[in-house]
Amino acid sequence: MAGMTTLPAKSIVACILLFSACQNIYPQAAEKSPNALTQVQIQGLVQKSREKIQAMLKREIYLPGMAVALVSADGVLWTEGFGYRDKTRREKVDTNTLFGLLSASKTLTVTALMVAVQEGLIDLDVPIRTYLPDFHIQTRFADDPMAKITIRNLLSMTSGLTHDAPVGNNADPYTPSYEDHILSIGRTWLRFRTGERAEYSNLGIELAAYILEKVTHTSFPEYAQKKIFGPLGMARTTYDLKRVRGEENRATGNHRIVEHVPFENPYVASGCVYASIADMARFIQFQLQGGTVQGRTIIKKPILEQMRKIPFPVKDQVAGYCMGLWVGYYHLGGHDVRWFAHGGGGFGFQCQMKWLPELGYGAMVMSNSQDQYNGNEKLVEDLLQDIVTLTTGKKDLGASDWLSRYVQSRSVDSAYLPTGLDGRYNGTNEDFWFLVKDGQFGYASGPLFVPLSPVSPDEFASDHYLFRFVRDAEGRAMSVVGPYDGMAWVMGSRKDEAAGPGKQEWKKYTGTYIRKRYGVCQKFYIVAIENG
Repeated sequence: MAGMTTLPAKSIVACILLFSACQNIYPQAAEKSPNALTQVQIQGLVQKSREKIQAMLKREIYLPGMAVALVSADGVLWTEGFGYRDKTRREKVDTNTLFGLLSASKTLTVTALMVAVQEGLIDLDVPIRTYLPDFHIQTRFADDPMAKITIRNLLSMTSGLTHDAPVGNNADPYTPSYEDHILSIGRTWLRFRTGERAEYSNLGIELAAYILEKVTHTSFPEYAQKKIFGPLGMARTTYDLKRVRGEENRATGNHRIVEHVPFENPYVASGCVYASIADMARFIQFQLQGGTVQGRTIIKKPILEQMRKIPFPVKDQVAGYCMGLWVGYYHLGGHDVRWFAHGGGGFGFQCQMKWLPELGYGAMVMSNSQDQYNGNEKLVEDLLQDIVTLTTGKKDLGASDWLSRYVQSRSVDSAYLPTGLDGRYNGTNEDFWFLVKDGQFGYASGPLFVPLSPVSPDEFASDHYLFRFVRDAEGRAMSVVGPYDGMAWVMGSRKDEAAGPGKQEWKKYTGTYIRKRYGVCQKFYIVAIENG
C-alpha cells in the first residue's frame, strides 16, 4: 500500500509475528496503562479504518487522497497514506506528503503562543493596547476595544472580532502583503462586546501571533519552528508557503466548483500550516504526554492546562472553545471521557484531529478535497468512539446523557408556557425561530415545529439540547444560549419590535448581493429595509 511507514529495526521481528499484513502499525511500549488496547484490538481498528477509507476513495468523485494516524501516549501506533496527491492521480500519498491544515493550524499556533506565555514574552490578561498602541478596531459600543480585549480573549474567540479580514481572506485570498492583511483588521467592526460570548473568528489568533512578532522582533513562523516544530522533530511542518510551493511531495487542494483552487492562504497563524501525517502524529503524542517529548518538558502542565480550559464559560457549560482547541466529552451514563479536537477546511483541503487525554489515544485524518460525503470528522469520530468502547466497556450516549442529569432539577410544571420569547435569534452558523404553536413552545426546523419541554422559567429542552433565554432589565428577551456548549443566538427580530428610523441613506445599500469565493458565485443575498 502507498505510504507505509518504516519500523525500528528492533521491532521488526515481533511485529511480523503479530501482524504479517500490517507492517505500518507500530508496536506499543511494554509498559501499558490499565486502559491500553491490545495488539489484536489495534489491528482490528486499523483494518476497519482502512476498509472505510478505501471504500470512500472508490465512491468519492472529488477526493484524490488521504492520510491517517492513530496515536497513543506511548507512541505512534499507525500512520498511512491512501490515494493520490492530486486529481491527476499519478503520484501516491505517503506518510510524508504535505497537506494543508487550515484552521487546525490554530492548535499549533496557540501551542507556540503558550510557550511565549511560559517565557514571559506575552501576558494573556493585559489589554492588547499594551502591545499595539497605534492599532484601532471599529466599534459601535462605548468602550474602547483595545483597552478591553486581551490575548486570552483573542485566543478563545471572545474578543468580538468578526471572522475575516477585508484584505486577504477565505473568499479572496489575494493580498499585497502580510502587513496589509493585518492592518486591514483595524477596518473591521466588533460583532459584540468583548467577553459577551464566544464566536469563531480567524482574526483573534492572527492578531495574537502578530503581537508576538512585535514583542520578539522576529517572524512568528520562525518562533514556532524554534519552540515547537524543531523540538518535536516536525521537519515536515511549516508556515512557509514558499517552501511548500517548491516541495515535490505535497498534496494539491481540490474543490468541485473551483477548477484551480488558490494556493496562497493569507491567514498565516490561523490557517496556513502544511504538515505531514507523520509530523502530526508526533504533535498529538506530545499533547497526550502533557507537553513533553522524550522526557523533555516543552510546555509545563499548568500552562498547557490554561490552553485546555474554557476561559469564560457560561453557567453550567461543559463543552466549547478553549484556546486553539475545542473541548467536549463522551458521556457514558454518568461517566464522562474528555476529548480535545480541532478541524480545518478550505483551499481544497480538510482535516480533523482529536485526542482523549485521560485514555491516552488520539487520531487524525487529512485529505485533499473540500467535498466529501462521509468526511474526515466521521472517520476520526468512529475510530475514537470504538476506542472508548474497547477501553471502558461503554458506548457514548451523547449530550442527552448530560441533559437527563441536568433536567432532574426541573423547577416548573411541564405545562408551563413562557411569554415574550417568540422571535428570530441569529447565530454564527444558523438562526432559530422560537414560537408558540397549539399551546406549546418550541422552534421551527425548516417546515416542521419542534416542541420544547420547560425546565425553568427561561430554560427549555429538546431531546438532546438545552436552550437558556437571557432577558434585559425590562424583562425583554435579548439572546438564547446553550449551557452545554456555550453556543449563543442573539434576538434579531421580535413580534412586537418597534419600527426603526428608516434612514434614507440606507437605500443605497439595498439590493441583491453575490457572495463569491475565488471568483466563483456561491450564494445570493438580498438586503432590504423592513419596518424601518
